[in-house]
Amino acid sequence: MTKFVKAAAIAATIILGATAANAQSYQIGGVRIANPIDSATWWDGAEFVKGDTVAMNFADPDFWMSIPDPEKHSKLHGAITNPATWAQFLKVQTYANMMDLNVWKKWTDVKSYDVLIDPQTYAYWMQPGAFEHLLKSERYAQIANPQAYGILLDTALNNVGYTFKAPSDLFSPMGWVNSITAVSGTPATQSDS
Repeated sequence: MTKFVKAAAIAATIILGATAANAQSYQIGGVRIANPIDSATWWDGAEFVKGDTVAMNFADPDFWMSIPDPEKHSKLHGAITNPATWAQFLKVQTYANMMDLNVWKKWTDVKSYDVLIDPQTYAYWMQPGAFEHLLKSERYAQIANPQAYGILLDTALNNVGYTFKAPSDLFSPMGWVNSITAVSGTPATQSDS
């Protein structure tokens, strides 16, 4: 048994050493493979840009396939933590898009699921670089961004004929009240008559 363990250790050292030496070109059957011990072989998916939003349509298989897709997952994960992304659920057009028959037809199209049969998808999720984006604090810091909530509030107020502009003094209650104006441009505190 000890000979087997020693042989396995030597084989692992050789394989992992070859991976480290060939970090950029280590492939099996055309699928890029990463060495979990050598971070130089890890790779990340789509880059996230602070303030990014993403269109969310729960009726669309393209939205659901963006979750396992290495080229879209990191961007999607970053955008979901941005409150400005949530503003789309205050618009009627979002729900109209969910009822679009062309979107529902995509569920029967086999090409919608290409990401699930791509071996590179599974190779990506089997290496630590795929989960590195979970540790980036700037993704979660967006939740505390007041400007993102301003977009959310403005979208909600637009539904009832008002608009919102962030107040210059965040600590003044009247500054917040006066930052809401009717679409005609008059402050919300004045009468419309």
